[in-house]
Order: sequence, then C-alpha cells, then structure tokens
Amino acid sequence: MITLVILWLVSCAWQDWHRREVSNWMTLPALALALGMRLLGLGSGPLLLVSLILAASAVAWRGGWMGGADAKVLAALALFDARLALWAWVGATLWYGLLFAYGRFIAKDRDCIRLPGMLGFLIGVGGYGLWV
Repeated sequence: MITLVILWLVSCAWQDWHRREVSNWMTLPALALALGMRLLGLGSGPLLLVSLILAASAVAWRGGWMGGADAKVLAALALFDARLALWAWVGATLWYGLLFAYGRFIAKDRDCIRLPGMLGFLIGVGGYGLWV
C-alpha cells in the first residue's frame, strides 16, 4: 500500500512542480478514501495523534504557512496512517531547511525557497518506505 501512496505523492509533486498547485481532483478523492478507511477501522495510528496532525495542518493552512493542497495531503496521510503524515512533515521540514540554507548561504537567492513543498512530503514518505 505504501507504493500506491508514494505513486500518488509523485503525481502530486509533479503537478505542484509544474503548475505550482495541486488540483482538487488529485487530493479530494484521496482524502475521501482515507476518511472512509478510517471510519471502517482500516486507518492506522491513534486517533489523538491523527487529531493533532489534522489540527496542526489546519492551523498551518489558515496561518498561510502551507497551501490548501498541502493541508489536504497531510490530512489524507494522517487519516490513512498517522506515521506517514509525521514522516511527510519531517521530510517537508528537512526539504525547506535545506532550501533555506542553500538560498541564504550558498546561492544568496531567497527565491529558491519557493520550490514546491510536496517534494518534501514525498521525501519524508519515501524515507518511511525505506525505513520499514
């Protein structure tokens, strides 16, 4: 199942890279499927952790720190398997940390930080896939 999640994230990251947005038709069906799986008891991870991830992504979206597609992808990952959302968040944090360091100290160009965050989600979930 992790392979399907990674393939979905690859397509989301590709669209984010080329269009600077991810269409609702790529995020909403995954979110609905993950919610259905969670309601059927097929999701993984404690409900408290899932709730915290959902709340944190909603706050980050409302605060303008992440886009709507990012919040929907994190919500889908959290509902499906909370560990995937945590790894995605770590991957995105590392990705943006590297971009910030590169832009600030090496390239002296802050615009490189505007690369799509969905790549960070892919890096994190891919790391989880390699870990387990």
